[in-house]
Amino acid sequence: MVYVASPYSHPDPEICNNNFKEVTEFVANLCSQGIVAFSPITYGHTLIGFHDLPSNWEYWEDFCFTFLKKCDKMIVYMMPGWELSKGVKEEIKFADKHKIKIVFEKYIK
Repeated sequence: MVYVASPYSHPDPEICNNNFKEVTEFVANLCSQGIVAFSPITYGHTLIGFHDLPSNWEYWEDFCFTFLKKCDKMIVYMMPGWELSKGVKEEIKFADKHKIKIVFEKYIK
């Protein structure tokens, strides 16, 4: 199973929504190739749309790490802002600490 790390949070809700769409398209492509892939952004953004949940890293950290622990590999999808994302930085540290393979995938748009 592959965990896809990508940026999400931004003061502009339109950028958050765009980040959701971009990573979801990437994950859908992986799934269409038969790869079992999970994006906490795809899942979390959808949940936020149905219930008043926070969108910050502090709220979602345990959620993300619980899924990441179950994965064999993490893909860092290098969308704009990935290197500044607190969540992506923490996911990389967690994966490294737990010996989960990390692959950096270029963003193409």
